[in-house]
Amino acid sequence: MPTIMGTDAAETLSGGVDDDYVSGLGGSDSLSGLDGADSLSGGAGDDTLDGGAGSDTLSDTDGSDRLLGGPGFDIITVNRSQGGGQTIYVDGGGDTDLISLRISNVNATATVLGGDGDDEIRVYGSIGGLVDGGAGNDLVVVGDTLTNPGPQTRQVRLGSGSDRLRYDFNYTTVITVTDFQTGDAGDRLEMRTGLDILGWDGATNPFSTGHFRLEQRGGDVVLQRDQDGPGAAQTFADIVVFQNTALANFTSTNLFGYAANGAAPMPAPNAGTPANDFLFGSTGSDSLAGLAGHDELLGRAGDDILDGGDDDDYLAGEAGADSLVGGAGNDFLTGDGDAADSAGNDTLSGGDGRDVLDGGRGDDQVFGGAGNDSITERSGTNYLRGDEGDDWINGGVGFDDINGNIGNDTCISGGGDDWVVGGKDNDSLMGGAGANLVYGNLGSDTCDGGDGDDIVRGGQGDDVISGGAGNDFLAGDRDNDTISGGSGADIFSTHGAAGIDRVTDFSLAQGDRVQLDPGTQYTLAQVGADTVINMTGGGQMILVGVQMSSLTPGWIFGN
Repeated sequence: MPTIMGTDAAETLSGGVDDDYVSGLGGSDSLSGLDGADSLSGGAGDDTLDGGAGSDTLSDTDGSDRLLGGPGFDIITVNRSQGGGQTIYVDGGGDTDLISLRISNVNATATVLGGDGDDEIRVYGSIGGLVDGGAGNDLVVVGDTLTNPGPQTRQVRLGSGSDRLRYDFNYTTVITVTDFQTGDAGDRLEMRTGLDILGWDGATNPFSTGHFRLEQRGGDVVLQRDQDGPGAAQTFADIVVFQNTALANFTSTNLFGYAANGAAPMPAPNAGTPANDFLFGSTGSDSLAGLAGHDELLGRAGDDILDGGDDDDYLAGEAGADSLVGGAGNDFLTGDGDAADSAGNDTLSGGDGRDVLDGGRGDDQVFGGAGNDSITERSGTNYLRGDEGDDWINGGVGFDDINGNIGNDTCISGGGDDWVVGGKDNDSLMGGAGANLVYGNLGSDTCDGGDGDDIVRGGQGDDVISGGAGNDFLAGDRDNDTISGGSGADIFSTHGAAGIDRVTDFSLAQGDRVQLDPGTQYTLAQVGADTVINMTGGGQMILVGVQMSSLTPGWIFGN
């Protein structure tokens, strides 16, 4: 996977006909994937990401951004945990897309368009604006994150098709649905998740117990929730407004098994079938298996085991220490899920296929399995493995142990002091903030320590190594490498069997030095504008643009 890396400036970066990884880093960038199954990461600034043709993965964590999937099955994720007043625009484009927005501690406005196809759109947190499913049989989920600065107004347009709207009942925002289709062949509001916080027993009809009520209000129907459950004091509040509908036309199918007149509900499914299933656990420890079909499994509370089986599945562990296995197919796994305050120490395994794995909060272990996977974390001490395929791995706040394993991987450290290892093949590694260990291992790798006092090693292959800001230790190890220390007092390490390494920015003024392995014999030569260190064993280190006469005692040590 060719890698195109930006800088902190505003740039226009484009991929080609191959499967590209394009990262804007800082600045307000314009990123284009063009053809192929591309991965685009915006980084800081107000960015525009356009996947183009092919099945693309787009992700962004900062700024007022535009993310455009284009034709093909696209995966678009937006995460925000700081800032405010941001405007986000997402358009999945043609075909079936998976779109996820998670906003905490931030007030933001978003326009999310699913476009054609059977899309899955999940929007969590304090986000105002519009969600439009577009054509197709879509799933739209709205819910809380762990922390929200306050409610926003949100409008949902489900579009054509038989659509599902899921509302997390921990949520505080009023949703206005502009085109809800009533009747058994119409749309569905899914209501079973999140009701336990109101004291619901999971078996009776919540309309008969006083948890909910529907009322006609002019030309609209309004769903209300009793904020304290079925207690004596009724504190009903509006949660969903169905515009231009009639109460008499609502059926139990529209309300996912619950008749508004209080009749007994349909039993909740708890066993998978070869068809498309929606399974959810109890407040205890559950084991759910979807088997074949496009399944959705929600563990809820407890230490749960979820197995998606074949086909493209969605698995959410929610609260507790959960084990999630995607199986075959292009799966989406999240340790935390939709519910607020649902962190746990989870294990996620994607299996075969192009999977998206979000460990969430807590101390997680995440394994991509075969296929080109996308792995993200938000906090905790995490163990992240790409396994086979060209994977994209992004750690979160806290210590992350990241290894791309087999394939041309892109591995990015989040906050904290992390280990970032490429494994086999040609990888792109970024350390980020903190004191990181960045190691390319096998293949011709690009290794960047980022800010902080880092250890950056290339391993085998012809590598490009940079320390970034801070006092870094840099070593090409084997073969012919290009090394830049960046700002700070850096140490460039070499030995007799290292190959030919070029140091592009050696600076005595910044305190840079060269370290030789013990016992290394060497001679110095001025070759044009460069100082060349020739070592017994054939290794060379070239200090580009450095006059040998300018070197002062102590610049080289260790032999």
